[in-house]
Amino acid sequence: MDIGRADRNHARGIAATPACAPGQLALVFGPHLGGDAVSELAPVLREDASQALDEWYASTEDSVLAAGIARFLDSGDVPRLWLQSAVTGVQVALAAALGQRGLAPAAVVGLGTGELAAAVVAGRLDVGDAARVARGLSVLLAASAGAARSAAVATSRAALMRVLGARAPVHVVTLAPRLQVIAGRREAVDQASLALRAAGVEVQPPPLAGALHAAGVEALREPFLRQLGPIAPRAGHTRLYSGLAASGSAPLDAEHWWDVCRRSCQFDAVIGSMLAGGVRRFVEVGPRSAVADYILEIAAERNLGVHVEAADELLLEPPAICCA
Repeated sequence: MDIGRADRNHARGIAATPACAPGQLALVFGPHLGGDAVSELAPVLREDASQALDEWYASTEDSVLAAGIARFLDSGDVPRLWLQSAVTGVQVALAAALGQRGLAPAAVVGLGTGELAAAVVAGRLDVGDAARVARGLSVLLAASAGAARSAAVATSRAALMRVLGARAPVHVVTLAPRLQVIAGRREAVDQASLALRAAGVEVQPPPLAGALHAAGVEALREPFLRQLGPIAPRAGHTRLYSGLAASGSAPLDAEHWWDVCRRSCQFDAVIGSMLAGGVRRFVEVGPRSAVADYILEIAAERNLGVHVEAADELLLEPPAICCA
């Protein structure tokens, strides 16, 4: 581990090494992976999660796509049309590798499309259904990359709406108490971003082009549902928390995955439910921290102490004895 990363993690309250924190353990799946960091983990995944990778490759039912996902492990580069399939496959493999290190979660949660990998790891979806959903999400993302745009806004929802007004022509998604995503037509998002920056609010583009929450994506609903077809959710073996049903069980049918794209994901509410349920240790399943700060912020709003770790550090460091 490089000292710079350890110092940054200590400053943010993220443990730099595995620790046996009190409370239940949960795995957290974000919507994206840093492609340039995936290749660093590839040897670990191929050694500790080869079965999970093989099952995912087979589930794609497309040798070209499977080869593309394999290249994603080596280079982090994949066409947008295959992106969600590659991301979900790597996330499932990361969870399997963590399991080889003795990390058995009591719960899992996904942020946005990260909920797909969470559903597989929880045993709620088999890999065949999940691969079909991933292909559908990849198609949507690619289709939205033309006219739609999104941006991340570092402020509260109330403060954002005070700047933009109640009739703002953008869709607002709350991820954390002071993190929102705005999505819509390119010109609408650009205008909203200018207004927010003029008010002193930080606005950043997300790591992926396109915007699944944009209004123009609505025209793709029926093709998306047809492509997915019947989905057969299972009872599962691990508690799955959904950003669309923080206090209940998500149906995980085709309509649910459309709603993941279209409805506001209240990540702060679902993390709050997990904290109320006794979760105090979170491991982010990805090669780069994407949601750790948000979890720490949500816990701080409730005056709770939590332990947040990143999967890459747990997997790249020598194995240690952990508790769950």
